[in-house]
Amino acid sequence: MENKKIFIIGGILIAGLLAYLLYLNLNVDGIKKVDLGVNPPKGNENATIVIVEFSDFQCPACKRAQPIISSILNEYDKKVVLYYRYFPLSFHENARIAAQAAQAASEQGKFWEYHDKLYENQDRLDQASLIKYAEELKLDTNKFVSDMDSNKINEIIDKDIEDGKKLQVQGTPTFFINGKQVLGGDETQIKKYIEENLK
Repeated sequence: MENKKIFIIGGILIAGLLAYLLYLNLNVDGIKKVDLGVNPPKGNENATIVIVEFSDFQCPACKRAQPIISSILNEYDKKVVLYYRYFPLSFHENARIAAQAAQAASEQGKFWEYHDKLYENQDRLDQASLIKYAEELKLDTNKFVSDMDSNKINEIIDKDIEDGKKLQVQGTPTFFINGKQVLGGDETQIKKYIEENLK
């Protein structure tokens, strides 16, 4: 009976050790598996460097990061691709509705154009303004308004938020460069990880 208990405890310890080793293998050097989300990429889909951005359209730091990321995409040209995922912060009143609007624009093939509009007009993200931006981009506004409140779009945003939390995203912008987490829009640090991955 005593031997049986020792055998069971030993088995549990071995299983725990194997699980821990697997965890270490999946997270070596802080590398995480990051889903790319549903929106089209910006840059070369076959690029060596994959950047996934978790961001908030009402976040000032996210707005400041946009020209930095654009510059990096231009500098590294076909070597880098960017994917955008929603992470509206609860204390930003219009962040969620802006994300809904961006996804509604994405449904009509204008995600990045609308994305740029939102950051250019960050101080005007009320519903009337969001519809106005859709009109300026010549979107079907009836479909746009209907899509904004749809379950499909809300589920996409909820999934991004859930995935972000699982990846320990706590603020915006947060970037993952080939799975390595980089907080904020520090150009030097982002380039450092890009160069490391290009070697």
